[in-house]
Amino acid sequence: KDIWKFIDIYFRDVGNAWTQHQIESTDEFFSESIKEIIQDNNPIIINGDLDQDTNKFNIEYRLEFLEPYIGQPIIQENNGATKLLTPNEARMRNSTYSVAVYADIEQSVRYRKDNGEWDEPDKELVPRVMLGKIPIMLGSKFCVLSQKSTDTRMELGECKYDQLGYFIINGNEKVLVSQEKMKENNPNVHHYRGSKYSDCCEI
Repeated sequence: KDIWKFIDIYFRDVGNAWTQHQIESTDEFFSESIKEIIQDNNPIIINGDLDQDTNKFNIEYRLEFLEPYIGQPIIQENNGATKLLTPNEARMRNSTYSVAVYADIEQSVRYRKDNGEWDEPDKELVPRVMLGKIPIMLGSKFCVLSQKSTDTRMELGECKYDQLGYFIINGNEKVLVSQEKMKENNPNVHHYRGSKYSDCCEI
């Protein structure tokens, strides 16, 4: 009876209890980690026109990435129109269920004057530059299913018992498997019965 109670809890509509830790980790990545990655490599400075006499560059080109933001999962039709991409449609079309990461970029260039000082930089803001696409985990806050009820999910072609927490890559579902491992580089001694060795030490 206890086993069937456990199975019933698993399939009961109580949210994403089994995958919530992975979904929360994905949300943190999109909300915080992407910003940190961009800021760690910000700004990008490219120098040019090296003066052989002074061994100094006369041109400095600077790219500064401003606050990144995440788009919605969309798909582009053959006629050029775009529409919201659902996970089930990604499966049917053998597509990757992903979102685009955008950022406004401030580019500036400045030149060295004859007296060796830099002049005022010419700045230009380039809005909404796509930095790339990242697969989105089903159930994360950027997924179209995250705010849907189970009935609406069924209308979108999803199983109402699905715990979500996986990706769709080229139409295939890809799952992150959680594993419990012993702490590495620590000796663990086990006593065995019925073996030719009385004890075994694993590292």
